[in-house]
Amino acid sequence: MDSGEGVQLHCTSKQIEAIELFDKMDPDVVIMDAYLPGNQSTDLYKKMKKRNEEVLIVILCYKAVFMNFDCYIQKNADFIIDKFHEFESIPSLLKSIAQSINSIQPK
Repeated sequence: MDSGEGVQLHCTSKQIEAIELFDKMDPDVVIMDAYLPGNQSTDLYKKMKKRNEEVLIVILCYKAVFMNFDCYIQKNADFIIDKFHEFESIPSLLKSIAQSINSIQPK
């Protein structure tokens, strides 16, 4: 990730656009806030995992007040990061994920 090679970043704040981007781009990693309007985060998570079980989804939340924490744990969430207590670990986690993906993908 340091050089940016092979890394593309796409952002949206709407569930419909997120699914369209997901289907179009076939990402390796999705970073998603747990607090999407109308509790859409759990629906979006389920849709993405149904479309591609291999995608890694990083859920950003405040664990102390996260109402759907158990839902993601039961659905085998890949990563749940507490935005308050673990925020500084996000760059190293993403770098580790990128290195893992690069080591298993053919060049």
